[in-house]
Amino acid sequence: MIVLVCFTQFLYVQPSFDKVVPPSFYELGLAELVCIYNELREIGKAPPVIDAAELQQDPEVLSELSERA
Repeated sequence: MIVLVCFTQFLYVQPSFDKVVPPSFYELGLAELVCIYNELREIGKAPPVIDAAELQQDPEVLSELSERA
């Protein structure tokens, strides 16, 4: 099973990264995640998307997903 983990707070990156490359949708790889999601959705296999902040607060979300599969 493919699960996409979405980092909704992508602007809160490490200060050291911010000094080298200003954080952007593309630099943080979010454009690629959107492309992967769209490609999988087009073939009828849209993966569940989990917010990383939610996952950190409630890791049981992953076990709930595996029970559904």
